[in-house]
Amino acid sequence: MNSVERMRERLGSNRLLLAPMAGYTDAIFRGICKEFGCGLTCTEMVSAQGIAYNNDKTLDYLEISDAEGDAAVQLFGSDPAVIAEQAARVEEMLGSKLAAIDLNMGCPVPKVVKKGEGSALMKDVPRAAQIVSAVRDAVGVPVTVKFRRGFEAGEDIAAEFGLAMQDAGASACCVHGRFASDFYHGGANWDSIARVKEALEIPIVASGDLFDHHAIADCLEQTGADAVMVARGAIGNSWIFEQARSFLETDEEPSSPGLGERLDVARTHARRLGERDAHSVIKMRSFIGGYFKGMPGAAKIREGAMHCDSIDEFERYFDEIERLAIERGYIDGVRR
Repeated sequence: MNSVERMRERLGSNRLLLAPMAGYTDAIFRGICKEFGCGLTCTEMVSAQGIAYNNDKTLDYLEISDAEGDAAVQLFGSDPAVIAEQAARVEEMLGSKLAAIDLNMGCPVPKVVKKGEGSALMKDVPRAAQIVSAVRDAVGVPVTVKFRRGFEAGEDIAAEFGLAMQDAGASACCVHGRFASDFYHGGANWDSIARVKEALEIPIVASGDLFDHHAIADCLEQTGADAVMVARGAIGNSWIFEQARSFLETDEEPSSPGLGERLDVARTHARRLGERDAHSVIKMRSFIGGYFKGMPGAAKIREGAMHCDSIDEFERYFDEIERLAIERGYIDGVRR
């Protein structure tokens, strides 16, 4: 079975992927998403140059937990030789835990773009193709590419760019339906993704504006994509994978988690961060808004988390939320 067939089989068994997000998709959060039905997770983007320099913080991004089983590692850079060499090194380090090497060609952040990396590669198709070819020749796992509609607004080159990546040896492509110049403003254009799907033969993954199970189902139908990659919609909302899978299989409206269940998962998330090291638990602040979105007093809950600096403070914080919720009749007081 070649790498394209392997990706097609993987996506065919579960069409719901977690997108790489800087500052969010560490091994702990990815593991929780896997537990809720995510088919494939991906590390936040990792600098190939940082790996080459043996930068400790960069190497930490390569952690793949037992809860994940395996995951894709997303690399970024602009030098084909460096990326290929470090991709091979990652494969050697991770072994069977490495599902794929994903190449970031969509990041719009200025400090990345000015180095000719991320979405800047959409302006240099020959170099982008060289990177794909070099990495494909260096590793045995599938090589995928994540990119956008185009770099500048109005210049939709996604289909042409995707064809070049396919010809260079990519096993699948993930397309985000915005231009790099849009950052995350405006709506994602799913029609652009549909054109990529129509033009290419390799599997296509759709990304952009996937905040609930209805959007996921609509995106799959409108684009014809083989899978979707959920980004911001999963932050503090790992249920989105469970709900989407149920909805896609049954066409019935799935149940939504109550405050008690949200508290339980948030506690688990915070504890796992705290078990890793004392500083990591601060990352929990970024997830609180997602965990309690739409819940009574959500704004006050989110504000309270900003003052938590340790696992003990988060435990007391969750205890207070639970106490108030029971007092007001939102949950029954039985902690699962």
